[in-house]
Amino acid sequence: ANAAFCIVREFDAPCVVIVKHNNPCGASVSSSVRSAYENAYQCDPVSAFGGIVACNVKWTKEATLFMMDKYVEVLVAPDFEEDALELLAQKQNLRVLKVNFNLESFLERIRCGVHESSGIDFNIDLKSVDGGILVQDLDIGIDGREEMKVVTNTEPSCEQWEDLLFGWQIVKGVKSNAIVLVSGRKTVGIGAGQMSRVDAVRIAIEKAGDRCLGSVLASDAFFPFEDAVKLAYESGVKAIIQPGGSVRDAHVIDFCNEKKIPMVFTGKRHFRH
Repeated sequence: ANAAFCIVREFDAPCVVIVKHNNPCGASVSSSVRSAYENAYQCDPVSAFGGIVACNVKWTKEATLFMMDKYVEVLVAPDFEEDALELLAQKQNLRVLKVNFNLESFLERIRCGVHESSGIDFNIDLKSVDGGILVQDLDIGIDGREEMKVVTNTEPSCEQWEDLLFGWQIVKGVKSNAIVLVSGRKTVGIGAGQMSRVDAVRIAIEKAGDRCLGSVLASDAFFPFEDAVKLAYESGVKAIIQPGGSVRDAHVIDFCNEKKIPMVFTGKRHFRH
């Protein structure tokens, strides 16, 4: 539930994500909660079975009607329509969580309250390791287009930029090695937790099927070789966003220039473990 919440909370437009085993198996931004939910579900209906659903705006009756014949473990949202709650109460073994999404206000109250003198930084991530703990910065916030660099001769179109930025935001919620394919501000294929990046690309393409045609690709870290980019191109991917920073960046850029694929470097990586 927390993994799903952390993904949707950073969007302004209605966003729905479905998470399984800490990885999103579908995510979408749309004009309504129902359409965002439908888009997220269609990304990978098989994996969505028994998933966690999170939404960043009030959950609606229309979205609930789409959910009624689906097995969902947990639903997270900042608020719920009364008609939606009446329907949700009919579903067995569903946990409905109403969560305060106004985290900045909450954290500010803590900083100015009883913990003010403790020196605690609430923008850190703590992980246990043998013999101690790992303390690192939280990967939060939305990266702006102005912070990124187009490194190819071909520029992304306006529609591609929208999908690239959406994909870059979603891929940070996917365990590395992570690849997200996006079309129309909805995920169409996700490859997660692989030991090689090319395998993550292969899985995302397999999940997407024909929906890979015309999609854009977001990678949470750089491509060490051209193999994954070549595979994406051969499967119909039309634009790529990635951190950059490989010693073989020039080879990857040359391939994209040859095939007229726009490529964007973000200058930072996500690498969720």
